[in-house]
Amino acid sequence: MIIINKKRPLYQYLILTLVVLSLLLCSGCNSEKKKKYDIKGRVVTTDEMGLENVSILLYPHKPLTANVQNVKNLHPNHGAALSMYDTFDHRTETPISVAETNAEGIFSLKNVERGTYYLVAYKQNYGFQYIRELKIDKDQSNLQFDLYPVIDLPTAIIGNYEFQEGRTYRVLSDITLLPGSEVRIEPDVTIMFEPLTKMNVYGNVEISDHSFLLMMSADKVYSHSHDDTDITQYNSISFTNVPQSIIQNMKVIDSSLGISFSEMNNSTLRNCYINSGQAIRVAASPGFMVEQCTITNTTDVIRGGLYMEHSDEVVVERCHFFNNRVGGIILWSADVVVNNNYFHNNRNYDFGYDQNGAGQVRYNTFKDSNLAINCFRGQMYAHHNDIEAERGIHAYRVGAWLSAKYNNIRCSEYGIKSRCMYYNSPIVHLDCTQNYWYTTNASEIASLIYDRRNDSPNDENYILLVTIIDYVPFSTRAHVAGVYNE
Repeated sequence: MIIINKKRPLYQYLILTLVVLSLLLCSGCNSEKKKKYDIKGRVVTTDEMGLENVSILLYPHKPLTANVQNVKNLHPNHGAALSMYDTFDHRTETPISVAETNAEGIFSLKNVERGTYYLVAYKQNYGFQYIRELKIDKDQSNLQFDLYPVIDLPTAIIGNYEFQEGRTYRVLSDITLLPGSEVRIEPDVTIMFEPLTKMNVYGNVEISDHSFLLMMSADKVYSHSHDDTDITQYNSISFTNVPQSIIQNMKVIDSSLGISFSEMNNSTLRNCYINSGQAIRVAASPGFMVEQCTITNTTDVIRGGLYMEHSDEVVVERCHFFNNRVGGIILWSADVVVNNNYFHNNRNYDFGYDQNGAGQVRYNTFKDSNLAINCFRGQMYAHHNDIEAERGIHAYRVGAWLSAKYNNIRCSEYGIKSRCMYYNSPIVHLDCTQNYWYTTNASEIASLIYDRRNDSPNDENYILLVTIIDYVPFSTRAHVAGVYNE
């Protein structure tokens, strides 16, 4: 409290009051000032020796996008393991702090604000290592990285070969795992491919259940702050006539053609994450199964993310397709089952049966895409799907056919469109009844249907456009449709 002395001028008390208030405000500012912390640690190599001249980089944490996180929260067993979804890549991000280890392998980063970060260590011709989700709310002084020299792979592997835990391997030129080889891959292994190289696999590959194998380009590994397009891709990984029945636990990035399988009858690809130009190609492999895989960011519009041909009775189940130009395409394959998959934000379309592709599309969820199901000269049953897209199902050209029932369809342009063509044929009725349209107004539903009745008699193909979509009766309530958790 300030006691006023009447003998002093009033302005002196006003000045004193302002000084006291200023001190109080500054004190409050200091208490609100962000505290900063120090990060210290060590990089060791063989025999726990310190490793000098290692680059240490700190990056802000990069969370999953909200829509991807929501899918994985609701359906944790759809797509690959959540740990593979972390898309952070030190090559294409910009660090906020950089340091280098001394002769004893010790490093220090100072004045780091409270938050969550990635901490990265790399050195030329050694591997690289991440500490993910490093939470900083106090000084850190006991962090450790283990970096070992990169192991260069031979051009051919025959017999038994083991990829050691935590090690980085490099493919310098095309490599072949010869028939009869038995390869075991321990946890936390990385294989880096020099640009344009590929791996051909004819022997057995066993990958640890406790982690996943990372396959990536070796380009720009010992640098940062590049654009995605700066990374030169490698070619592909191909499996041909491999005896084993299950191939699993791989994360494939930076590949122009992804993974291909040929003559792999009754084999299963499981728990893989592919972010490449094209993701998965299956050919001449009847009974093949793609299960719990994630396919994302593919750009191939001809073959799509998943491309299957000449492979009858294949199954695609519990997979996650998102941010592709085209999710998947199946052709020249009969009795295919596409069941219980989640598709969203694929730009051209989610999934398609092409020339002589035939089978079922059931219990899938299609969201936020331009077109959910594309049927180009294919034949399909599309039942029990949950479709929310600009356009729902489009069947067209010679020989195309569809049945679409018990679906929930919410589309802004059209729900079902047929321009299927048949030579010398009477009117063909397509059974698209019992769908739920989020309305019971028959006129509104009719506006979401496109068939022969919408085509012009002046169309040069009008004589071939003989299909009528039967959509009545329709359902007045939503079906149990779309993906489900097992």
